[in-house]
Amino acid sequence: MTPQKYLQTRAVAAHRTWSKTIPGKVEFFSGEGSDTSIPILIAPLRGVDDSYPPQKKSFMMLKYMHDHYLDKYEWFMRADDDVYIKGDRLESFLRSLNSSEPLFLGQTGLGTTEEMGKLALEPGENFCMGGPGVIMSREVLRRTAPHIGKCLQEMYTTHEDVEVGSQYDPKIVYSGKVPSDNHFAFSQKTGFWRNYGFSITCIYKGDLVRMGGFDVSIQGWGLEDVDLFNNVAQEGLKMFRSQEVGVVHVHHPVFCDPNLDPKQYKMCLGSKASTYGSTQQLAEMWLEKNNPGYSKSSNSNGSMRTA
Repeated sequence: MTPQKYLQTRAVAAHRTWSKTIPGKVEFFSGEGSDTSIPILIAPLRGVDDSYPPQKKSFMMLKYMHDHYLDKYEWFMRADDDVYIKGDRLESFLRSLNSSEPLFLGQTGLGTTEEMGKLALEPGENFCMGGPGVIMSREVLRRTAPHIGKCLQEMYTTHEDVEVGSQYDPKIVYSGKVPSDNHFAFSQKTGFWRNYGFSITCIYKGDLVRMGGFDVSIQGWGLEDVDLFNNVAQEGLKMFRSQEVGVVHVHHPVFCDPNLDPKQYKMCLGSKASTYGSTQQLAEMWLEKNNPGYSKSSNSNGSMRTA
């Protein structure tokens, strides 16, 4: 997956090197209107641009692979344009697996030594790092593709996969009795790891001034941080993401004005809903209210970690 601006460089370099070792098909997915005269396989995705993060592009790429190649290949890989893949070793590994099973593969991560115990990971848990790429079996793609349309209709946020701690509403988490004001109590119950937290950003003042700063014409909740991010990308500044366990997005009420721009209002509602509580806890609250015979499992609260 690549934006049009890298088709002549990164995509061509991949085509001339590692793509020749892949015993299948390597196709470069880019936004609609991309230059297809370049002598490589390019799939311009209809209705998709090169905005970042590429949520819609990712969804439509999966749909494209499902619609065109589901019955032709056993394994499907989504990778960034700056990876280097050793095709022979990858083939040897995948031939040892059963593509009829729902297998989703990636490079696991636990964080650095200094981060151990601070990433809300239980013993034995890890996370899948997106940078090196992920591989899915035919069965995973078959199960996923039918839901892509619904996913596209319900995209309430532009966040994806950077770990910035964000608190749930303490009044819901603790049933109205907040035992502590410690914002660094990390568990699946007290908060979630925010993805692409645009509003928590570090940038040199000179760079901010050169690209025009914030668009102060944007009124109400949201969009100003995403707009700034897009300006940074267009300016050509090098961006990087990092885990920062010393920064916590403290919970605060979110008010969504119905008079906002429809796109802005939809994003606001999504962010507001994501702060109420974990899916498990909200489901338990609903069951307790609507099913008198329901009782919580002994481990529903999860263990608490503090930093």
